[in-house]
Amino acid sequence: MEYAKDDITLPVNIHPCMFTTLAWDNIDRLEETVSGAGTSHRVNGIAVQAKVIGPIQPQVMPALSKSKERSIRPALMMLPIYNAGQRVGPPTTQSVNANSTTQVQTAKEKNLVWLLTRMSAPEIQNISSWTGFNIQIRNNVTVVQDTVSYLPTINAPATELATVHEVLNRTLSIKEALQLNSIVCVFDQALYAKAAEIVWKHEKFNNIIIRMGVFHTICNLLSILGKRFQDAGLRDLCVESGVIAEGSVTGVMEGRKYNRAVRLHKLVYEAMMRLAWNAFLPWLEGKYPGEVHHLEAALESIGNFHDDVSQASLGELMENASCNCIMELFQAFLESLRGGQGLSAFWISYLDMAEIMLGLLRASREGDWMLHLASIRQMIPWCFAYDKVNYARFLPYYYASMTRLAVDQPEVHAHFMQGGFSVQIGSRNPFGRIQWTRHLRRL
Repeated sequence: MEYAKDDITLPVNIHPCMFTTLAWDNIDRLEETVSGAGTSHRVNGIAVQAKVIGPIQPQVMPALSKSKERSIRPALMMLPIYNAGQRVGPPTTQSVNANSTTQVQTAKEKNLVWLLTRMSAPEIQNISSWTGFNIQIRNNVTVVQDTVSYLPTINAPATELATVHEVLNRTLSIKEALQLNSIVCVFDQALYAKAAEIVWKHEKFNNIIIRMGVFHTICNLLSILGKRFQDAGLRDLCVESGVIAEGSVTGVMEGRKYNRAVRLHKLVYEAMMRLAWNAFLPWLEGKYPGEVHHLEAALESIGNFHDDVSQASLGELMENASCNCIMELFQAFLESLRGGQGLSAFWISYLDMAEIMLGLLRASREGDWMLHLASIRQMIPWCFAYDKVNYARFLPYYYASMTRLAVDQPEVHAHFMQGGFSVQIGSRNPFGRIQWTRHLRRL
């Protein structure tokens, strides 16, 4: 049944008239049964708001009736049957040009600065890995922890359209109870596909902005990386280097072992970039001998930055003329390899795909909405190339609809530009905003 406004009991720390994002994901308990049937399936949800600073109007909690019973008898939830009828395709959506060249270039420059800083003193390696380094260069960022609350569980399989229809009805009721014009709802790809078909068919859900969770999107990209490069030596490299155990390498190549796969590709990315840098030095001396003095000045600045890794010193380094010149020349060198033939062009494509992964991670952790859109845009052709049918179908629509937020939903767009598309669960880490569905599973 649909929820009326009065039927919604909001969590205590969720306040009306504040921008709210809901995230829904299936959390199944696959108990051991004789036949495999009869296991528990449910959909959990969380609500996230920015933390309120100042006086808050207290909310009156409903009175709880006490009983002497020591066990809980869950109410049987019978969802109404949802008759999908004839399928409806997406509305005609013309994407808006999202000018994110600056964000993409800045992300690449930060990755290169991290690499050169780690290479500047190989005998005494005191520069952190990719994540730790990015925490250090954001030391002046103010961290405000978001408010996260649980929503009532829906005890039904997420694979059924009736369950997704109930999720959207509950989301609509929460929007009305919070007195909001629109609300954001985040799903993984499987739920997003079902929710999109329902939203396309019913106008009452037009003010629910559905988003695709980044965690599963990165898992899909990891599987593409594995599929493209595992037989080219990546699988053997994983095992022989000792980075991935032989029994886990299949899961890593298929994108099912998220943490191990991300760690692997960070290490391989660094190794490949080191090889590219070693080849760049003779290329620079042979093709641009007049720019060698910029290289010496840039390396000296990197050496000074090595002793003081911070946000202020990074800003000074990024404004250094010699460093900018060398970064531009290094990108030109990579472009020459990318346009060539043979193994160099093939493995440069690995660097390109690894930077898409790092871009998605950085966008979520820094709250950079334009970098997120740019990374999604770069990922779409790879989904078509490697037969990722579901993502090839829905990522283009997702990208087009998200680029139109500035026109169709300016309030939502402004919130996303401030970093509200990801969640800050910690109170200290300035590089710690994480993806929605990943957060829901961690809770």
